Amino acid sequence: MKKILFIFQHSPYQSHITKDGFDALFAAASFEQPLSVVFLHEGVWSLAKQQQASEIARKSFEKLISAFELYDIHDIYVDAESLVTRSLTPENLSIETMTLVSSHDMETLIASHQHILSF
Repeated sequence: MKKILFIFQHSPYQSHITKDGFDALFAAASFEQPLSVVFLHEGVWSLAKQQQASEIARKSFEKLISAFELYDIHDIYVDAESLVTRSLTPENLSIETMTLVSSHDMETLIASHQHILSF
């Protein structure tokens, strides 16, 4: 079966693209499709703890992230350099189970998937 890669690279509250991506991710996961998730660039902000989305009349992505376990989403990768650039550490993230990946290894990871959806 072909594996799907979901890449989140946009700021979570700048537009609805990230929310649309999460909807597509959960839809694919509900049909038990083999998939992986990557957070890079501004997309790493989707994983930040203590988001105050209600101040801009939006829902926090922290609750969506917590649903990964329910949907059996386990292959979660975070670009290490994106975290460093934004002064984030794994301890600042709302997810505990993830794999930090270098930019060099990210190319290999992306190439190992047959379908790529970028949000």
